[in-house]
Amino acid sequence: MKGSRRIVLDAIWVLLPAALVLAFSGCSEIVPTIAPDGQQAAITPPLLNASPRYETASALVDVPIPLAAFARWFDRTGAPELGSFLKSTATVPGVVRSEPPMGVWRDPGDRRKLIFVDGASVLEQILDKGPRNMRVEMWDLENKTGRYIAYAVENFALSETPTGTRVTWITDFEPKVQPPDGWMIRSYVGEDYRDFMQRGLNAMALRAISDLGLR
Repeated sequence: MKGSRRIVLDAIWVLLPAALVLAFSGCSEIVPTIAPDGQQAAITPPLLNASPRYETASALVDVPIPLAAFARWFDRTGAPELGSFLKSTATVPGVVRSEPPMGVWRDPGDRRKLIFVDGASVLEQILDKGPRNMRVEMWDLENKTGRYIAYAVENFALSETPTGTRVTWITDFEPKVQPPDGWMIRSYVGEDYRDFMQRGLNAMALRAISDLGLR
């Protein structure tokens, strides 16, 4: 009995280091939180990092519409219907619909869920909004890239130009773990998502021109 017990103990001590290595190596990949439909509205938005290390994508478009007129249109149509302008690219799925779990997507605190063509979703909440700007937090992205992203902050700004209005859209992605997750999403954010944003702004501009009778 003593001999067999010693053999078992020796086996445990041999296997224990390997088990610890496997356990801790798995911690480098954080699986995104996935909640059933109807429960995402109850998920608390992540707190914004006081010292973020963002990966950033930016896009802009000039619209031949006076700033005051475009700002009214953006408040009533452009911002609430943004998802309808976000069509699929070769690398980023488009938005098929939005669900407003809280509010009507116009005031700070309003929240909605965007559903993508691949079945994934993401939550958005308005952080603050003024006549010429809007800041939105985005989190709980349910796709392969989402596993590396803690949250994102979207900034929309309207400014006057000699020919009308410039719309600037900047999205800052906060990686879950630095530096590896930042490296994992850098190309996606700087190239794929930036193209997705630019196409969305272009579509928004065409819709505004059509709605305001400036074809």
